[in-house]
Amino acid sequence: MAGDVEVRTQVLQARLGQLVTLFDDTDRLKGQIARLREGQSSAWPEIPSAQTFSAKYESALRDAENRLTAIRETIDACRQALADSALSLEQQDAAVEEQMRVLAARLEGTSATPATGGPGRLARTRF
Repeated sequence: MAGDVEVRTQVLQARLGQLVTLFDDTDRLKGQIARLREGQSSAWPEIPSAQTFSAKYESALRDAENRLTAIRETIDACRQALADSALSLEQQDAAVEEQMRVLAARLEGTSATPATGGPGRLARTRF
């Protein structure tokens, strides 16, 4: 049921913070991989088996860097979607709050008889 779900902006903000932390972690890891790749160019002797290993190792580092880039893009897309959802929920809450305020003001300002705008009048409003 829709009434069973409760979303709080503080929870969304916490999740946004977690996504930012993950993004920063992937950025840090990507930098470490880049430094590893840079250090590989002259680290291996001219022995064929060592050169073969070096090529495979560098390829694996490139693959890891590419996967981290894809993960970062996914995290950023999730962060943006969550931020948009939080903003939408805040705007929706504000709109409902305003509607409730208007409704309360109308109820306080009306009498109990339909001729003077009582309960029968509410049936003709969008509230």
